Amino acid sequence: MKTIYQNIIFILFSLWSYNVNAQKDIQPPSAPVLTLVSVQPETGYTDLVWTLSASQDVIGYVLYSYNNGEGYAFFDTIWDASIINYTNTGSASNYYSESYVIAAIDSSDNISPLSNVLNTIFSRSDIDTCRKEIEINWNNYSDFPNHVSGYKIMA
Repeated sequence: MKTIYQNIIFILFSLWSYNVNAQKDIQPPSAPVLTLVSVQPETGYTDLVWTLSASQDVIGYVLYSYNNGEGYAFFDTIWDASIINYTNTGSASNYYSESYVIAAIDSSDNISPLSNVLNTIFSRSDIDTCRKEIEINWNNYSDFPNHVSGYKIMA
Protein backbone atom coordinates (compact mmCIF):
# COMPACT_ATOMS: atom_id res chain seq x y z
CA MET A 1 0.00 0.00 0.00
CA LYS A 2 2.83 2.36 0.85
CA THR A 3 4.30 1.97 -2.65
CA ILE A 4 1.02 3.03 -4.30
CA TYR A 5 0.93 6.23 -2.22
CA GLN A 6 4.58 6.90 -3.00
CA ASN A 7 3.89 6.49 -6.72
CA ILE A 8 0.87 8.80 -6.55
CA ILE A 9 2.89 11.43 -4.68
CA PHE A 10 5.74 11.07 -7.18
CA ILE A 11 3.35 11.53 -10.14
CA LEU A 12 1.66 14.55 -8.55
CA PHE A 13 5.01 16.14 -7.72
CA SER A 14 6.24 15.50 -11.27
CA LEU A 15 3.14 17.13 -12.76
CA TRP A 16 3.46 20.11 -10.41
CA SER A 17 7.17 20.63 -11.15
CA TYR A 18 6.50 20.28 -14.90
CA ASN A 19 3.86 23.02 -14.64
CA VAL A 20 6.18 25.31 -12.67
CA ASN A 21 9.09 24.82 -15.07
CA ALA A 22 6.90 25.25 -18.15
CA GLN A 23 6.32 28.94 -17.40
CA LYS A 24 9.43 30.44 -18.94
CA ASP A 25 10.38 34.01 -18.11
CA ILE A 26 10.03 36.03 -21.31
CA GLN A 27 9.93 39.49 -19.70
CA PRO A 28 13.07 41.47 -20.65
CA PRO A 29 14.78 43.38 -17.85
CA SER A 30 14.65 47.16 -17.71
CA ALA A 31 17.40 48.97 -19.59
CA PRO A 32 20.30 50.58 -17.73
CA VAL A 33 21.11 54.25 -18.41
CA LEU A 34 24.49 55.03 -19.91
CA THR A 35 25.66 58.07 -17.92
CA LEU A 36 29.21 58.71 -19.13
CA VAL A 37 31.49 57.88 -22.05
CA SER A 38 34.94 59.40 -21.74
CA VAL A 39 38.27 58.94 -23.53
CA GLN A 40 41.48 58.59 -21.53
CA PRO A 41 43.83 61.03 -23.33
CA GLU A 42 46.99 59.14 -22.38
CA THR A 43 45.86 55.75 -23.74
CA GLY A 44 42.91 56.39 -26.06
CA TYR A 45 40.88 53.84 -24.06
CA THR A 46 37.20 54.63 -23.58
CA ASP A 47 35.57 54.52 -20.13
CA LEU A 48 31.85 53.72 -19.94
CA VAL A 49 29.70 54.26 -16.82
CA TRP A 50 26.02 53.28 -16.41
CA THR A 51 23.28 52.90 -13.81
CA LEU A 52 22.20 49.44 -12.72
CA SER A 53 19.08 47.95 -14.26
CA ALA A 54 16.12 48.13 -11.88
CA SER A 55 15.19 44.50 -12.64
CA GLN A 56 15.89 41.97 -9.89
CA ASP A 57 17.04 39.01 -12.02
CA VAL A 58 19.79 40.79 -14.00
CA ILE A 59 23.00 38.76 -14.22
CA GLY A 60 25.07 41.04 -16.43
CA TYR A 61 25.38 43.70 -19.11
CA VAL A 62 26.05 43.50 -22.83
CA LEU A 63 28.17 46.35 -24.24
CA TYR A 64 27.49 47.48 -27.78
CA SER A 65 29.01 49.82 -30.28
CA TYR A 66 26.29 51.84 -31.97
CA ASN A 67 26.17 52.84 -35.61
CA ASN A 68 23.36 53.97 -37.94
CA GLY A 69 20.63 53.25 -35.40
CA GLU A 70 21.81 49.71 -34.57
CA GLY A 71 23.74 48.19 -31.69
CA TYR A 72 26.59 45.76 -32.40
CA ALA A 73 27.50 43.54 -29.43
CA PHE A 74 31.07 43.03 -30.42
CA PHE A 75 33.37 43.91 -27.61
CA ASP A 76 32.24 42.48 -24.27
CA THR A 77 29.64 41.11 -21.88
CA ILE A 78 29.97 41.77 -18.15
CA TRP A 79 28.77 38.74 -16.14
CA ASP A 80 28.30 40.63 -12.88
CA ALA A 81 25.06 42.52 -12.14
CA SER A 82 26.79 44.90 -9.70
CA ILE A 83 29.34 46.31 -12.17
CA ILE A 84 28.63 49.86 -13.39
CA ASN A 85 31.74 50.69 -15.40
CA TYR A 86 34.01 49.30 -18.09
CA THR A 87 37.14 50.39 -19.94
CA ASN A 88 37.20 49.56 -23.66
CA THR A 89 40.88 48.99 -24.39
CA GLY A 90 40.07 48.23 -28.04
CA SER A 91 38.71 51.70 -28.64
CA ALA A 92 39.61 53.70 -31.74
CA SER A 93 38.55 57.02 -30.20
CA ASN A 94 41.92 58.54 -31.09
CA TYR A 95 40.89 58.30 -34.75
CA TYR A 96 37.13 59.00 -34.80
CA SER A 97 34.09 59.41 -32.54
CA GLU A 98 32.60 56.16 -31.27
CA SER A 99 29.03 55.63 -30.07
CA TYR A 100 27.95 53.15 -27.39
CA VAL A 101 24.80 51.62 -25.88
CA ILE A 102 24.36 48.96 -23.21
CA ALA A 103 21.71 46.37 -22.36
CA ALA A 104 20.99 44.23 -19.31
CA ILE A 105 20.72 40.44 -19.53
CA ASP A 106 18.69 38.41 -17.05
CA SER A 107 18.89 34.86 -15.72
CA SER A 108 16.57 33.63 -18.50
CA ASP A 109 18.81 35.17 -21.21
CA ASN A 110 16.31 37.96 -21.92
CA ILE A 111 17.99 41.13 -23.19
CA SER A 112 16.68 44.55 -22.21
CA PRO A 113 16.00 47.31 -24.69
CA LEU A 114 19.14 49.24 -25.58
CA SER A 115 20.09 52.15 -23.36
CA ASN A 116 20.47 55.72 -24.50
CA VAL A 117 23.30 56.42 -26.95
CA LEU A 118 26.44 58.26 -25.84
CA ASN A 119 29.42 59.03 -28.03
CA THR A 120 33.03 59.99 -27.51
CA ILE A 121 34.21 63.41 -28.55
CA PHE A 122 36.75 63.38 -31.35
CA SER A 123 38.63 66.57 -32.03
CA ARG A 124 40.69 67.60 -35.00
CA SER A 125 43.01 70.58 -35.16
CA ASP A 126 44.52 72.55 -38.03
CA ILE A 127 47.38 74.98 -37.58
CA ASP A 128 47.62 78.12 -39.70
CA THR A 129 51.15 79.38 -39.06
CA CYS A 130 50.70 82.44 -41.27
CA ARG A 131 47.81 83.76 -39.21
CA LYS A 132 49.16 82.23 -35.97
CA GLU A 133 45.90 80.39 -35.36
CA ILE A 134 44.86 76.91 -34.37
CA GLU A 135 41.43 75.78 -35.47
CA ILE A 136 39.86 73.01 -33.38
CA ASN A 137 36.74 71.10 -34.48
CA TRP A 138 34.87 68.42 -32.56
CA ASN A 139 31.60 66.52 -32.60
CA ASN A 140 28.88 67.31 -30.05
CA TYR A 141 28.38 65.23 -26.94
CA SER A 142 24.90 63.78 -26.46
CA ASP A 143 22.57 65.71 -24.14
CA PHE A 144 21.04 62.64 -22.47
CA PRO A 145 20.89 61.80 -19.59
CA ASN A 146 22.56 65.07 -18.54
CA HIS A 147 22.40 68.43 -20.27
CA VAL A 148 25.67 69.63 -21.82
CA SER A 149 26.03 73.30 -20.92
CA GLY A 150 29.32 73.99 -22.71
CA TYR A 151 32.80 72.89 -23.69
CA LYS A 152 36.12 74.02 -22.23
CA ILE A 153 39.36 73.99 -24.17
CA MET A 154 42.33 73.57 -21.87
CA ALA A 155 45.67 74.97 -22.99
